[in-house]
Amino acid sequence: MRSVGIAIAACVCALGLGIPDAVSGPLDPPPGPPTPTNRVVLSAQLISLPYVIDAPGSYVLHSNLTAPADTPAVVIASDDVTLDLNGFLIEGGGGKALTNGVEVLFDDKNVVPFINVTIRNGSIRGFSGDGILSNGEQVLVEDIHVSDNMGYGVRVANASVISRCTARNNSEVGLFGHLTTIVECIAISNGVSGIKTVGGTIQDCSASLNLGDGFRAFDGSTISNCSAFSNAVGINAVDGSAVIDCAAFTNTQTGIVAYGGSSVIDCSLRNNSVCGVDADFGGTIRGNTFSANPISIRVNEGNVVTENNVQTSQGDAGVLAIGSGNRIDANTFANNDTAIETTTGGNLITRNTFWLNVTNFDLAAGNSLGPIVDVTGAGDVTMIFNANHPLANLIH
Repeated sequence: MRSVGIAIAACVCALGLGIPDAVSGPLDPPPGPPTPTNRVVLSAQLISLPYVIDAPGSYVLHSNLTAPADTPAVVIASDDVTLDLNGFLIEGGGGKALTNGVEVLFDDKNVVPFINVTIRNGSIRGFSGDGILSNGEQVLVEDIHVSDNMGYGVRVANASVISRCTARNNSEVGLFGHLTTIVECIAISNGVSGIKTVGGTIQDCSASLNLGDGFRAFDGSTISNCSAFSNAVGINAVDGSAVIDCAAFTNTQTGIVAYGGSSVIDCSLRNNSVCGVDADFGGTIRGNTFSANPISIRVNEGNVVTENNVQTSQGDAGVLAIGSGNRIDANTFANNDTAIETTTGGNLITRNTFWLNVTNFDLAAGNSLGPIVDVTGAGDVTMIFNANHPLANLIH
């Protein structure tokens, strides 16, 4: 059998039948790691600024870049681009013109936005405009540090994501997105707002020491699991927005503003200088914990204030209703100067509990209340008249 195999192999070789050479390329490959054909290396020695990216591909910095005066650094004018700063810095060069660090443009007719752009992994600072300004859509900005820009730190448009970024000491807003998700970001010491969205989502972020709002949200936005510390206003939610599982501490004005039918749910608010939550019309304030705010909750008209734990409001009220149509229900009030105060009639006050407040009620005429029942030291409260009334307000 072995001799037959050898004979067949010999015949194949003799006939020259389609056996390729074992090695078809050069024996000595070029030095360095292999580089994909669509990966472009950018360094200060190889390019001039502004550098315009007008073809899809991956573009990687290999050095810091400093833009000349009045000049943007990188302009992206293509779909399907990744700009990797590779840990390097893009720095502005000063001047009088409004220039941005990285720009994502519309198409050449200024009509259709470029899409599927990623900007990642580095720092951008010192531009007279924005650190990153994107008119594109489906843009991802991740692991970027923006600081000391005269405009916004990062500003992006529809269906974009800002992730794991920090914005510090930008003159306007640190991070902004329209119809955008902003997640795991930090904004510190920006001139207007720390983080802002219109119709977007902000999640797992922190904002501190911003001169205006720590967070600002419009048009049905959601802010969740965020913390606002020592801003002017901690969180400003407007026009049907929701603030959920957040903390607002030591802000110099109000902890959370909830206007235009916005909701504040399951949040913690402490030691804000003016007010814990300020709601104007048609909002829901539910399940929050308040301590050491001069006014814990201030509402105007048509709000639901329920299941909150209101402690140690000092100098004013736990709940202050300055309008009508509010339902103040099933809250706990303890150690407040005044638990509930109304300046007008037309509010409904039911099922609340009161403990060690200086004054439980300071009510204008014309409000509606469930029975007020003192059960202090009563033992079995069901034996007290009206204590088991379904709408009773209990003092204990």
